[in-house]
Amino acid sequence: MKKSWIILMALLFSIWCSFATQERVTTSSHDVIKVTLNWTHKIVVNAVQNGQSPKAVKTLMEEVGGVSAINWAFFDAYSANKSSDMIAIVNGVKRSVYGDDLWDTRALFWFQYDWTPILATNATRSRGNGNWVNSEFTKFQYGLSMHVLLVDGRNVAYNNAEMNNDKKQGAAATKEFICSTQDKSTVYFWRVYNVTFIGLAEYIQQKFWCYDAIQLDAWGSTAIYYEGEKIAGPGRNVMDAFVVIEDNSQYKEELQKAITWMYDNGMTRYNEPVSFMANDPINREQAAKFFWVLAETLYQKEKNETQNCQFSDLRSADPTLQNNIIQACQMWLFQWYAGKYDPKTNLTNAQALAVLSRIVNGKLNENLRPRYRNYYQSNNLWKYVFTNGLKIWSIWLAERQATRGEIAVMIYKTANWIQK
Repeated sequence: MKKSWIILMALLFSIWCSFATQERVTTSSHDVIKVTLNWTHKIVVNAVQNGQSPKAVKTLMEEVGGVSAINWAFFDAYSANKSSDMIAIVNGVKRSVYGDDLWDTRALFWFQYDWTPILATNATRSRGNGNWVNSEFTKFQYGLSMHVLLVDGRNVAYNNAEMNNDKKQGAAATKEFICSTQDKSTVYFWRVYNVTFIGLAEYIQQKFWCYDAIQLDAWGSTAIYYEGEKIAGPGRNVMDAFVVIEDNSQYKEELQKAITWMYDNGMTRYNEPVSFMANDPINREQAAKFFWVLAETLYQKEKNETQNCQFSDLRSADPTLQNNIIQACQMWLFQWYAGKYDPKTNLTNAQALAVLSRIVNGKLNENLRPRYRNYYQSNNLWKYVFTNGLKIWSIWLAERQATRGEIAVMIYKTANWIQK
């Protein structure tokens, strides 16, 4: 049962993602790109080798099939080596002139093999065979190092005497950054106007809830493309860039399989995503039917017909779904309050997870904060999910509204796993 529970949880969180995945946010104080990391959008690093000629950001973007890109680290564009003293990792291969030393004021930032953003600092390193050894490096699929602004929500820009004493960095001007939020689901990057190095860290922490962040190069290196269109620069060719790659073919294929399976099993009268309204929120009356069919057909859950399920607001529900609400109640799948079921209220990811957990593994202790924490943390999911290449989403995303498509894929994945 323990193994079954881990597999189920991995399947659940592997399909919880947002469709609003990339947008530009422009004000008089900043111009940033917001990227939601999911299986339709990911961020990679593309870099030239030391000693080779720099490339245009557009070229670095197109070489890996990206849709957006931004320049990255400081480098000497005019030296014989045309190299950067910053570390770059591309497809797990490191490019570095000066070894693994990040210095006390720099951090290596970005993505593990499951696309989770992380930050490596010198606090994670040790000395071995006369060289610095950084245990975090083995976790990186892509990454670039730069002067660090925020670490675990702490503003460390105050401690960087090199940058604060620099005439250009200590002055208020346009500066650039890249950061991730605490739940590791969202990335912000590009520029803030009229700030110092310290002010940049303060601004992005307050405005974008950045948790880990490093600076980007600006000035003559500034170059950014958004959805294939140039919106700044390039001032000159560069050594490396972060590139946003978009591909939702995997989700579309899985969504169609899920809807077809639900259609064949009598859960819906629609057989394709548009008529199924896959991107719309799902409410509690609709979810009652989906989960009740799953519980009865695959798990042979029995109803307790002595359970009082006469809700005072049942008449407000769709007449074709009222019986499903009663049946789901008699299986103890959904909870209610003060005799009301709230059939038109939209379902959150947390509620969907709780319902599916009750079907598969029974009810767990919910006397926690947040109430769904036990369902998320049971049996230490991270190691299992990481080794299987699945993307697990943060507990803090659980309160987001679920969509009909997400619930369909969740149910399909569960059913497909059970029937194997």
